Amino acid sequence: MIDQAISASGTEWSTVHAAAMKRRMVCPGLEFEQFESLMKMECSKLMLQRGIFRAWQIDDDNRETFMLMYDYVSGNQTFAGSLDKGIFLMGSLGSGKTIMLRGLTKVIGKLTDRLFKYVSAYDLSKLVIANGTEPYSKYPLLIDDLGKENHVIKDYGTDCRPMIELFASRYDNGAFTFVTTNYNMKTFADKYGDQTVERWLEMFNFIEMKSKSRRT
Repeated sequence: MIDQAISASGTEWSTVHAAAMKRRMVCPGLEFEQFESLMKMECSKLMLQRGIFRAWQIDDDNRETFMLMYDYVSGNQTFAGSLDKGIFLMGSLGSGKTIMLRGLTKVIGKLTDRLFKYVSAYDLSKLVIANGTEPYSKYPLLIDDLGKENHVIKDYGTDCRPMIELFASRYDNGAFTFVTTNYNMKTFADKYGDQTVERWLEMFNFIEMKSKSRRT
């Protein structure tokens, strides 16, 4: 009886482990030149959609972040963070965070079966109020401009904290999440509380994009 239980637990662990490894956003064998080419095309397309008629470029302002993105998606051993976590990209206004991270999700989608949904934190908080956390708690998600949404929303007179609830649900489900924000951890600790920020430590690789505004 005990041996059967141990054997069953071992089988279950192997199944869960295989599923967890498959969740990774890694594209083995991806060469740097291939990644660079794909990112330039995807980011340039995103800029065109905004009406910006110039090619996306890698320069001294974004090169460090770009290299981290390559190490992450290629599974390079030089990546200092964890391949089992998402990306929390911080930076100043206009630094190009959203274009780069959206471009990365597009590349991942083309090379794997992991398709991200993109939504602003402002819109997402309203969607959670309207529909609950369940529809948004499992699939890969890129949340843009986290911190700009109202963290407390009145729902029929009741104070609701939709983003806190959503992050708790995604944490429990091990859902891959990417985030862009202009804010720092002190601001989020004040806004969402220490428990949410503590969960983020297990959910994210924190990357600061040290770039001046690219808007001209």
